Amino acid sequence: MLVSWNLGAGKNVVSWMRMLAAGVLALTIAGAGVGFAQTSGTCADPFQVPLKSGGSISIASRPTSLQITGSDQEFLRVTCVLDNGADARSVSLHVAGDEHFASLRVRGGPSNNVQIKIEVPRNANLKIQMPAGEIKIGQVTGDKIVDLHAGDIHISDVKASEYRWASGSVTIGDLRAAAFEVRKSGFFRSFSQENRGGHYRLRVSVGTGAITLE
Repeated sequence: MLVSWNLGAGKNVVSWMRMLAAGVLALTIAGAGVGFAQTSGTCADPFQVPLKSGGSISIASRPTSLQITGSDQEFLRVTCVLDNGADARSVSLHVAGDEHFASLRVRGGPSNNVQIKIEVPRNANLKIQMPAGEIKIGQVTGDKIVDLHAGDIHISDVKASEYRWASGSVTIGDLRAAAFEVRKSGFFRSFSQENRGGHYRLRVSVGTGAITLE
């Protein structure tokens, strides 16, 4: 049997196959980015992004008063309080990641009197770094890794039985951890406890200032 090949049809088939391959590649790239979120704003335009229960958030902030509160909702919400509303747009907020892990960066703004309020799922895992200021955490279970160069850290609703490993340290200052029956003041004060029945990690450190765990 003699089979003839239509050149025009052949070109159409090749073209169609190339388009199909390009479409598959585009879907693969798009699929790889599903769930990824990147949002930027300022204190003048507070925002929220999805964050699953049990998710993690890493926070790096300029010196400020940082207040983190647990919620039954599955989102990360950021709002601000400033003495001068005109300064709100000078404080930049940037969050990246997805609904399971997010990183928040806070930059700029006036040198003082800036308060950042953050709501997270109640059992979120927290990692926080800040050069100076005040950090307050309440109604949040999960891991807590908190580093502050100078200032105060206050974590409430702490239950020692929930933590597999817990430690706190101050280079100069006060260490008050009622939940772990620890109270120390002075230079190079610290404590460390392990509990095999616990689930979470707690590590809190301050260079100069105070730690309160209750």
